[in-house]
Amino acid sequence: MYWVKKNAINRVSTEILNEKPGKSETNLPNGATGKAINSFLQLTFATVLKKSIYLMPGVSISVKNLVKNYGEFQAVKSISFEVFEGEIFGLLGPNGAGKSTTLEIIETLREKTSGEIVVNGIDLDKAPGNIKKIIGVQLQTSGYYPGLHLNELLHLFGGLYNQAVDTTALLEMVNLKEKAKNKYKELSGGQKQRFSIATTLINQPKIIFLDEPTTGLDPQARRNLWELIKNIRDKGTTVIITTHYMDEAEQL
Repeated sequence: MYWVKKNAINRVSTEILNEKPGKSETNLPNGATGKAINSFLQLTFATVLKKSIYLMPGVSISVKNLVKNYGEFQAVKSISFEVFEGEIFGLLGPNGAGKSTTLEIIETLREKTSGEIVVNGIDLDKAPGNIKKIIGVQLQTSGYYPGLHLNELLHLFGGLYNQAVDTTALLEMVNLKEKAKNKYKELSGGQKQRFSIATTLINQPKIIFLDEPTTGLDPQARRNLWELIKNIRDKGTTVIITTHYMDEAEQL
């Protein structure tokens, strides 16, 4: 299993390194060597490092030495990674690599064997209930009442979170506003996936987890979903996604 990161840090570093020299930066004379060049390089590096630290987003999820065993079988083998705020973080690997298991542990849906997990500053071992309040989850397979309208389903989920839901705004965000009165069973595969993502946003989460959301979709539906995921990230939500498609990881 591998992880792929797309975040603001690369953009910040590029912007810093492309800045025009400021008043504190002195152009070295031709032929300058030794201590002068060394001091200049140290000053430049310190300036870049200082700005990078100041602009770097905070850690949204920290996973250290995560292990999950089923008897003698080790499904997750001591993995460690960090997810930063406002990024799309991808877990990439073939079926059976442990991607879904890793997500389900972070989502508090499955117990770990060992390791440390902190979500938005909350220790998983100490306050799993508090983690549930700030995340949205789309499982690999989701079950909805097929005979209910989309509006009715969203109100149902809103009731579980004990909060009112602006169903029109939520459906508009996932390009399903015109399907508000349609039953779930009447949606296409791509529409069902977009609706499933809409349900993850009901509680206005800081982090959403999407487990292989584009599996089985046609190429156009996959591209539409990619744009939706990017739009959600652009609104400030951190996105963790699992996939076994290399092109998907590259696009996101």
